[in-house]
Amino acid sequence: MKVIFLDFDGVLILSNTLHTQDEYDYIQRVVKEKSLPAICLEYQLSDIDFISTDNYSGMYELCGHLFEHHKITHPVYISGPVENTESGIRRKALEDVMNEHGLFLEEKDVLYCNWNYYEVTEELPKWLQENKELPDVFVCANDVMAMAVCEVLENKGIRVPEDVMVTGFDRLESAVLYNPMIAT
Repeated sequence: MKVIFLDFDGVLILSNTLHTQDEYDYIQRVVKEKSLPAICLEYQLSDIDFISTDNYSGMYELCGHLFEHHKITHPVYISGPVENTESGIRRKALEDVMNEHGLFLEEKDVLYCNWNYYEVTEELPKWLQENKELPDVFVCANDVMAMAVCEVLENKGIRVPEDVMVTGFDRLESAVLYNPMIAT
C-alpha cells in the first residue's frame, strides 16, 4: 500500500481498515516525516492522537442483559478476525459476563467470520450441522454478521427470536430494517 501525501492539511486514519503491520508502520512513518496533523480512529498508533469506541462496555452491557434478563446459558460468538482488537475486546466482554455466571465460552462456539456476511453464510451452516442443539443466542461482533445469521437461520426454518436469539453490535440501520428482531 502506497499513499502519496501531497498537499494534505491533515490525515484521518481509519485504522480498523488496515490489515498488516507494514500498513500501520507506513502510515505512522509518513505522518511523522511530513509532520501532518493526524487523528486515528479505533486503534492507537504511536505518536498519533486517536478516538475509539468503547467496545467493552457496550458488549458487556448487552451480554449482561442476555444473561440476567433472558437467563441464557449457551451463547455462540460470531467473531471478526481472530487477531482483530475490536472483536477480541467484544469477545472478552462476553467471556467476563459468562465467567460471572459460572460459565465458560468453548472455542467450538466461536466462529471467525472476518466481519463478513458471506463468511457467516458459509461457516454457520457447518456449525449447525456439527452441533445439533441450538445455542440460546448468537452474539455477533457486528450487525452485518447478525444479518447473515438471521438469513441462515431463516433458510433452515429456525425462528428468531422464538427458537434462538441473535444480537448484533454497531447499530447498523440496515440491520435493524432487515430484521427488527436483532437487538443492538
